[in-house]
Amino acid sequence: MVDASSLVIPKFHDVLGDVMAHGHTHYWLHGGRGSTKSSFISVCIVLLLLAHPEANAVVVRRFSNTLRDSVFSQMTWAIAALGLDAWFRARISPMELTYLPTGQRIVFRGADDPLKLKGVKFARGYAAVVWFEELDQFDGIDAVRSILNSLRRGGDDFWIFYSYNPPRTLWSW
Repeated sequence: MVDASSLVIPKFHDVLGDVMAHGHTHYWLHGGRGSTKSSFISVCIVLLLLAHPEANAVVVRRFSNTLRDSVFSQMTWAIAALGLDAWFRARISPMELTYLPTGQRIVFRGADDPLKLKGVKFARGYAAVVWFEELDQFDGIDAVRSILNSLRRGGDDFWIFYSYNPPRTLWSW
């Protein structure tokens, strides 16, 4: 496996250490295009699954039709960059990545169908990691809380990532 610190910019080195030490539960990352926040989070998710055999991940975007070309591609990039292609299986329908040695999964859901989020179940472990990509596109913090209430069960340790571009107006939630 490749040294993960070589895949993230120096700005995120301390944050990577904090994530792996479970220094916090919530990680709010903002920046424009090219800030590497999504690359950083995708590497973290893979590393967390490897380090915690009961951990699974749920990656959420506001609209499900944006998943494949964004976060799914980003996660497959992280797996390849870490040199772990042979250890993961990718499926498009349902959209998921499975870590073959343990059966842990990274599943992808759109928030435009809340029932699909309620139905996320894992044969082994729990949804320890949740990533809200393009958070500024969600309907507000209540929608995010509702999703977290559906997903945060069955375990003790959670890592929640929020990534977003800085809002265009001061009135954005």
